[in-house]
Amino acid sequence: MLEFARTEALPTLTAVCKPSDFVDVEYTPALLLCTSFTWPFVGDMNHHIACKDGFVLYFENMYHWSADGSEMLFIDHFYTLDEVVQWLTENVCKHKYCPLDGYISLSWRVGIACGWLSALALVDAGLAAQGVQILARLVKMERSRDTVSSPPAPSGPTYEVPPSAFRACGPDGWPLDL
Repeated sequence: MLEFARTEALPTLTAVCKPSDFVDVEYTPALLLCTSFTWPFVGDMNHHIACKDGFVLYFENMYHWSADGSEMLFIDHFYTLDEVVQWLTENVCKHKYCPLDGYISLSWRVGIACGWLSALALVDAGLAAQGVQILARLVKMERSRDTVSSPPAPSGPTYEVPPSAFRACGPDGWPLDL
């Protein structure tokens, strides 16, 4: 019969980093998580814009109005796996249609998710890695249902993001091309 030694409970580890440590980090494609399942989408310039938007969205969701409504406050939020699964499901599988533009391509939805997970990785790399695995499954499922084809992936040993894939923003933070 196997006997197990009783041990003391391990102390709870606090997060070393918090979202507010990174809220002012400017997006760059170098921050994106490397994922092989996104290669079919890199030929789509909108995918690169979506990656940036997803990265920014991660932090934007943590701004809230003060109690008196006079200012916006940044409040750190530490996501759980359940919240990550819910966010990915809603943004990759459920939000396929936009009232203004109609169909939202899988390339855009994957870009938003990759950018969001890349921002999450700055705070919790392990949780972001789990999110990438979930995203890979969702992409596989959505590709089997998606009727809009994505441009082919670029060929060659390296690929640079086209400069036109970046959106210039004005001093108010809104894209200039809107």
